[in-house]
Amino acid sequence: MRDDIKRLNKRIKEEILILPVRQCTKDSLEKAIFGSLSFYTYLPLDILDTTKDRECYLAKTIDLSLYAILYVASVVFTDKLFDHQMNIKSHKLFVEYNFFIKEYAVRGLQETIGSESKFWMSFDALKYKLFANSSFTNHDFNGGEEELFIKLLNKSSLIGAYISAMQIIVQEELEWDKILDALNKFHKAFQLVDDYEDLIEDAKNDQLNYYLYVG
Repeated sequence: MRDDIKRLNKRIKEEILILPVRQCTKDSLEKAIFGSLSFYTYLPLDILDTTKDRECYLAKTIDLSLYAILYVASVVFTDKLFDHQMNIKSHKLFVEYNFFIKEYAVRGLQETIGSESKFWMSFDALKYKLFANSSFTNHDFNGGEEELFIKLLNKSSLIGAYISAMQIIVQEELEWDKILDALNKFHKAFQLVDDYEDLIEDAKNDQLNYYLYVG
C-alpha cells in the first residue's frame, strides 16, 4: 500500500475514534469510508497524482480527503435515512451524522480551505442542488429519461466541491474540465448501480429510482 494512502487511512481512523458519537456509528462510518464510499475517500489523492509536485500539496490534500469524506458520508447516510423513512433508532443516527459528524467535517474544511469565497459560494450552490432534488418520488416526478438522469446525478453534485477545493490547494494548471467530465460519467454508472441495489427499498417508500420510473 502506498505511503500516502497509509497516512490517510491512519488519520481517518484516529479522527473517527475521537468523534463524540456511539461506537456503532463509528463502526458504520469507518466501514462506509473504506468500503462503499472509498472512491470519494481517495479521490483527492487520485487527482494529486496528476500534479508535478505532489509532495508540496500532500499534507493539505490529506486534510481535504479526511474532512470531505466525513461530510460526504454524513450526506449519504442522511439521504438513506430519509429514503427509508425514519424511526426512533434512525433518528439517533440522524442527530449524530448531522450535529456531530457533519459539523466536525465543515469546521475541518474551513480550516483546510480557509475563507476562499469562490469555494464556499460554489459549495453552497452544490448543497442547494443536492437537497432540492433529493426528495422526489416516482409519482411526483414528471420528465423524460434525460431529465431523470440529471435529477439523479444531482444527488452526487457535491463532487464538484472536490474539484473546487483541489483547485485551491493545487497551484498548477490541470485539465479540470476533463477531470470533472470523467467524474460525471462515473456517477452515471454509480447511480445506476445504487438504484439497482436500492430497488426493493425504493419501491416500498416510493423513492425516485431509475428502474422504477423508466420501467
